[in-house]
Amino acid sequence: MMKSSKQPGLNYKNYKMNMKEYVIAAMEGLLIVALFGYLFYRSIIITVLGIPFVYLYIKWKKKKLCEKQKHELQIQFKEALISVKGSLQAGYSLENAFFESYKDMVMYHGEGSIIAKENKKMLEIFSELNDIVTYIAENC
Repeated sequence: MMKSSKQPGLNYKNYKMNMKEYVIAAMEGLLIVALFGYLFYRSIIITVLGIPFVYLYIKWKKKKLCEKQKHELQIQFKEALISVKGSLQAGYSLENAFFESYKDMVMYHGEGSIIAKENKKMLEIFSELNDIVTYIAENC
């Protein structure tokens, strides 16, 4: 019958840093604090007192990564819409146009890209709608 997709939507307002990004940001922050402490004060004490600023740097870096992700998503979304439009102009149905768009996005950006995941969710929705229509047609 119908399968239910309980996958929550992706949240693009909050960015979750992976361990590699977090470590790189922490190292960058420590380097900035150490350089600042050495160049301006020539003091290890000032450098140690500046360590809490690493947290602020990590927070800033996370915000910048979130903005970068949103920008990339905007570009990928535009490409996906162009792909859907081309498929519709070629005579594909809406469902097949999104399927072709999904294949294009996987080819251009990889299966793990945000836009490929979103297109896959759209295909799941189309599949569920098709199941509902089929169920109604058979039982009414």
